Amino acid sequence: MTRLLQATLLIAAPPKQAWRALLDFPSRERHSRRVQQVDLIGEGPLRVGSRFKLKVDGRTLMPEVAEMMELQRLALRITAPGMSIDHVYELRAIGGDTSVTIVGRYGGVFGSVMGKLMPRSFLRDLEDELAAIKSAAEI
Repeated sequence: MTRLLQATLLIAAPPKQAWRALLDFPSRERHSRRVQQVDLIGEGPLRVGSRFKLKVDGRTLMPEVAEMMELQRLALRITAPGMSIDHVYELRAIGGDTSVTIVGRYGGVFGSVMGKLMPRSFLRDLEDELAAIKSAAEI
């Protein structure tokens, strides 16, 4: 069973600027109180198949870019034994601003159980991620 959670935030920046902030994962070290380290693996800009090492609240995660539609959608996937996590980011222009939505899908035995037992914690993760993107985009 998969657990779905969603959070949305309006960013006072055009989609191009919000997209750049979304893709700038290393800036999360400055804009998120929870991210201690981000290391991109490989060279070049992020693209489907790119991976990076992300240290959040002392936990090390290895997201992979699963889908990318420029200025519209980015999907990240994290897999581990008994767990799969997908974060899908969607951008939508609203006037000169950008609405950013993250849909979190928590699957596998461990992921779905944790998503069911700790939905507020997982939702807070999504909200903190949106706040970091907003902080980077509105500079």
